[in-house]
Amino acid sequence: MRNCLDRTFWPELHRTGLFLLKGAIILFLSLPSPPALALQKPSATLVFNLGNQHNVPDKVNRSIFDCSDKIFTITEIRFLTEGKHTAEFRWINPQGHSQEITKYKFLVNSSNQTGVNLWAWIKLSRGKGAGLFQWLDPATGLEEFIGEWTVELMIDGQELAENTFQINC
Repeated sequence: MRNCLDRTFWPELHRTGLFLLKGAIILFLSLPSPPALALQKPSATLVFNLGNQHNVPDKVNRSIFDCSDKIFTITEIRFLTEGKHTAEFRWINPQGHSQEITKYKFLVNSSNQTGVNLWAWIKLSRGKGAGLFQWLDPATGLEEFIGEWTVELMIDGQELAENTFQINC
């Protein structure tokens, strides 16, 4: 048995120690990495629905609406960082102009970091005096709203999702 003071003992220990260190590094690199929400890019989807009798979005996704419908958009936002955020729904009319903007402030914490659900709605209204003639033509006063609409979802000033729907009268 060798003594630890013996000089021939140290080079052998050094080689053995280096071998163990290399083995530990290889083992560490081969372990599966844990899921890290912070490394996943935030994402969202936008769908469109009508409301039920309680003014809550129903569960039937649609893409075509009537001029008199109250139109809901629902989103599930995933993988946001913890903290305070601002959501902004921009309703863009067929002429390409912002018709309405709906803003929400919300908090993401560890319990909802994998998914936050929000919804917004729009109800179109006729210009003054147009209601007198709606019995002749239901689209009277709503002509500018007929066509393809776009809803943009902005989170903290960055566009995260966009979708379109159609209004026909």
